[in-house]
Amino acid sequence: MGIIREKMDLDFIISTGDIFYPNGLTDEHDIAFEDSFTKIYTAPSLQKTVVFW
Repeated sequence: MGIIREKMDLDFIISTGDIFYPNGLTDEHDIAFEDSFTKIYTAPSLQKTVVFW
């Protein structure tokens, strides 16, 4: 996704949220959110004014 962001002028990215398997999230502090979302979208190009929905 970072490479695509470098090549295209994206304003936002829509995520379906269908990434928390097999047990879903327990609450807003669940480590699965960090492991499955925050830590994988770390490309510098994704830090430039792109909004995740």
